[in-house]
Amino acid sequence: MSAADDADGSWPLPRGNPDLVGQEQAEAQLAAVYAAGRPAHAWLFTGPKGIGKATLAFRLVRWLFRHGSSERVGEPATAAADLFGAAPPPPASPLLFVDPGEPVFRRVASGGHADLFTLEPGIDPKRGTPRTEISVAEVRAAGAFLAATAAEGGWRAVIVDPAEAMNRNAANALLKTLEEPPHGTVLILVSHAPGMLPATVRSRCRTVTLAPLSTQTIAALLPRYRPETTADEAAVLARLARGSIGHALRLASSEGERLRGQLTRLFRALPAVEPLAVLDLGEAAKGQGSGEGGFALLADLLRAWLASIVRVAGGARPQEALASEAETIGRLAAAGGLDRWLQVWDNSTRLLARAETANMDLKQILLAVFLNVEAALKR
Repeated sequence: MSAADDADGSWPLPRGNPDLVGQEQAEAQLAAVYAAGRPAHAWLFTGPKGIGKATLAFRLVRWLFRHGSSERVGEPATAAADLFGAAPPPPASPLLFVDPGEPVFRRVASGGHADLFTLEPGIDPKRGTPRTEISVAEVRAAGAFLAATAAEGGWRAVIVDPAEAMNRNAANALLKTLEEPPHGTVLILVSHAPGMLPATVRSRCRTVTLAPLSTQTIAALLPRYRPETTADEAAVLARLARGSIGHALRLASSEGERLRGQLTRLFRALPAVEPLAVLDLGEAAKGQGSGEGGFALLADLLRAWLASIVRVAGGARPQEALASEAETIGRLAAAGGLDRWLQVWDNSTRLLARAETANMDLKQILLAVFLNVEAALKR
């Protein structure tokens, strides 16, 4: 998760998160590559949002700074001394853990490590709103950083999160660095949508795909960061989270609960649709966090409702995550019938996908979805 995703501070930012849960396979893959002395100059970490990609990126960088010389990776006896002159001890395990008490951990977490450069959209200093792009000037600055001598005599690292935020010129500028990487450097691209990156960029990176987290893992993690979450609530949120602990935490937030409540009231009122209430819901989603993140949260909740109705119309029981709304789901499933609800599902998911990938009026998309539902019920 990037800084913009952690609006309420309930989840540690990736650069300061010592825990990586549920991604042991990806971590072991990286550790094995470096232990064998075959490091990649560029990595592409892919997978859904909020599953640990950026956390793994900072975890790898900390480990390299602490344990690995850029000359002889995996041979601790030749590792460079740290900033305070103490030679780092050999790794205690093949995994990439660095104790939060280590000076290198604290410098990376604070953004003060001289050999680490991060690229992310950040906040527009003039407007005070989240930016959506990484510019060519920023990418060129990262390239100049990598070309300089390492301040601490070891690795230099750049993390780009998310990589798809680079505009075309920025991606082309990065390609020059990927084609001729300076010695002793590592570039990590974190991407939720790698298909949006140019093929030339993807082909020059070694890809590590992180899997969505299991519902059991998410349910176990939620109380750690939101102690007020009960076991039953955690189970519901985990099923709605689509494998993302970040998404589960947004669902558990006060804004997430508000969006769920408003959406539930709209479904209970069907087949009647009050356009102003639908637009209010779209405005509430737009106002949450970065706007796009709020709508993505609402879109997932809407898909969960529609999926449950389709399943019940086909003879199944309601999705457990929406079991408390079983009466409403059953009534709507019976009123529309399976054929109509399948058509609603198809049309709605297409509209939502377009809204999430194009610059469209999110409120109007949401209104179109509910009017589509209303028409199916009234036929």
